[in-house]
Amino acid sequence: MSLKDSNTIEINLSKSGNKSLVKKANKLNEARYKTTLMGQRIVLSIISQIRMEDEDLKTYRLNIQDFANFFNLKQKSIYKDFSETTEKLQFTPITIPDEKGKSTYGWFARTYRDEEGRYIDFEFHPNLKPYLIQLRESFVRYGLSHIVKLKSNHSIRIYELLKQYENLGSRSFKIEQLKEILGLENEYYIWADFRK
Repeated sequence: MSLKDSNTIEINLSKSGNKSLVKKANKLNEARYKTTLMGQRIVLSIISQIRMEDEDLKTYRLNIQDFANFFNLKQKSIYKDFSETTEKLQFTPITIPDEKGKSTYGWFARTYRDEEGRYIDFEFHPNLKPYLIQLRESFVRYGLSHIVKLKSNHSIRIYELLKQYENLGSRSFKIEQLKEILGLENEYYIWADFRK
């Protein structure tokens, strides 16, 4: 990770990925949203670069080739897929339970892709700040490298949900609750299909 200017951080996963920690407030961890595996990896790669001492969200620059190398992606269309996924993430609704009910935001307020398509700059939606910055209690933390081998966005989400209760050793969900968190309430009506 390097500072490009006072508000932009360039993420170099090839150098820092094994040391990068994902930190998210439990409320964001339990928020309702649905994305692809690549979308989940992009969001978590950016979140992993937020530091405990940060007082505000910054602009985060993610190098597409570094991202592909870190997650062992060998696709010919990585740049196109990355760009399309980034565009979808900007409009992916995240519904977070709060004291007034539920609030819905998108992941990013703004994204910018350079002309050569080597990197994309990301700015989180400002209303996500309390769920990402200055976390002192009620948050989940794990190494970004722990999710490299997980092959679905759902397995990453379930890993995060279980990680919250790591010290207790187990966690129970009602099926409807888990499906809502994963954005699957209108899918997998048959238990055997959902279990797979």
